[in-house]
Amino acid sequence: MIEIANYGSDDKPLWDGFVRRSKNGSFLFYRDYMEYHSDRFLDSSLLFFEDDVLIAVMPANTAENILYSHRGLTYGGLYLIGR
Repeated sequence: MIEIANYGSDDKPLWDGFVRRSKNGSFLFYRDYMEYHSDRFLDSSLLFFEDDVLIAVMPANTAENILYSHRGLTYGGLYLIGR
């Protein structure tokens, strides 16, 4: 079963380490870069776990009850590590 959790500031090392090892991550998805936009976007990033193992992250923000894969970035989507 896949569990989805909201990103919290305590998750920064986990998030950044995952992006560093991911197949399709880039500097755009490190938390320091994303938090540059924190004054303009309500962060709603997600972490995806399978059997308590982080398998994907998704940078996201919300506006007017809509989840966007982050409008402050050039592109978004799920970031994965191959198995």
